[in-house]
Amino acid sequence: MSLFLRKIIFCLTIFSAVFYFRFWSQAQFNDLPHVIVPSTAIASDAPSPQKEQGRELIDINTATLEELTSLPGIGPKIAASIIKDREARGPFQTLNDLTRVKGIGDKKLKTLSPFLSLGSVVR
Repeated sequence: MSLFLRKIIFCLTIFSAVFYFRFWSQAQFNDLPHVIVPSTAIASDAPSPQKEQGRELIDINTATLEELTSLPGIGPKIAASIIKDREARGPFQTLNDLTRVKGIGDKKLKTLSPFLSLGSVVR
């Protein structure tokens, strides 16, 4: 068989595979029954604003060293730096204020933010 015919057969094989997966398999899924899931949660099942997935939020303005070290990616050194910054500059007004602590950048702040709260900060 010539190289030209092999290339044509290869292209037709690829085309038929793409056609099958794109159109035929899609038609089979459209024929299945649909399940509708309500988008609103029942009020009693909704988490309280002070909890995130069953875990108490940690107030960064009153947290102890032990509480801060329980956060993901926070060791004793960064926890001590958070407490030292809080004592020197006063309470954190926003979660973004944590980035002024050495060792906490935007990426780590994004990881920590679901676990943190500001408590009752007077603005």
